[in-house]
Amino acid sequence: MKDLQYWIDRFQNPVSHQNCIGLFGFPGEDSFAFCSTLQSSPEITERWIVHPFQTAGGLPGFSIPVQEKIQLNSEMGRAFLPLIQGWRSPFNYHQTSRAEFLQGVASIKKGLKNSRGKVVLSMRQPISLGDFNPIETFFTLRSRYPQALVWFLSCPIFGTWIGASPEVLIQKNGSLLESWSLAGTRHNSSPNWTSKERSEQVMVTEYLKKAFFDFGLHPELQAEPEEIRMGDLKHLRTRVIAEAMDSFPNSEVSRLAAQLHPSPAVGAYPALNVFEQIQKLESQTRAYYAGYLGLQQEERTQFYVNLRCAEIQQNTAVLFSGAGITSESDPEAEWTEVQRKAALLWACLPCNGQEKSP
Repeated sequence: MKDLQYWIDRFQNPVSHQNCIGLFGFPGEDSFAFCSTLQSSPEITERWIVHPFQTAGGLPGFSIPVQEKIQLNSEMGRAFLPLIQGWRSPFNYHQTSRAEFLQGVASIKKGLKNSRGKVVLSMRQPISLGDFNPIETFFTLRSRYPQALVWFLSCPIFGTWIGASPEVLIQKNGSLLESWSLAGTRHNSSPNWTSKERSEQVMVTEYLKKAFFDFGLHPELQAEPEEIRMGDLKHLRTRVIAEAMDSFPNSEVSRLAAQLHPSPAVGAYPALNVFEQIQKLESQTRAYYAGYLGLQQEERTQFYVNLRCAEIQQNTAVLFSGAGITSESDPEAEWTEVQRKAALLWACLPCNGQEKSP
């Protein structure tokens, strides 16, 4: 086993060591750091999987062999130093203004008229960073959001990202397969779920149920949606569970993930021309935001939707968040929602003299 200094060096400057580096902690489980060379290792079965929101235009999904791994605790984390040089992506983003977002909401509502449907509209918020220590931020996120997958990754093409996602796209444990319909958002101070929020969540549930059936699976649905909490926000969740009757190898899990993505939790319902709709509305890439990522092992796979995330660029973090827009949406309320979602991550980052969102 490599000593702690080996890991400190790689996490301080992965580019100079020509390594991919990563951190992950699934809800209720231990925290790990891993690193990998840039060479292919097909014999390694434990892999970190990354998939973009949209693969069109040459943006790749990829599989990183977990060549070296160490279990971490917060006391060890105090020995790590701020990042000197992480891998950088070619993506450029502009800040989504309030006016631009409200115009997008109006456009979606006009297209939907009074019909049943939704489109998820996202925003980007660049903020100025101080000294960014990925391990310190990682443990802060784990402490604040224990029900989320907390992760960090720096590698070529992808760049350097950090996130804390509450949403399972697909997980396999033995023969059991599970996906979460997670939609509808309200602040802890709001007394009740609205008809808009409940309708939005039902659309995602219907989509996932059909996707499982189309794949030849027979899912069972949680009888009633439950609340899950992420900071000062709550979401509605319905678990969709199926048992694989025959052998269900990782290649099939990957195929099912590709069929489920993008669900209406990040895309649209109905899902016709979803990528074209969103590209027209947002006019800039989502890159890996609202894609999916996670750990694939022999008997167990856990893929989460890439929500509550930021790309770390030089002295800047670009925060991503989104909201489901329906014919019932109130534009100002949706703007407040994306600000609050971005604030969940913003609150854990070392910022330079910027007032944080609500």
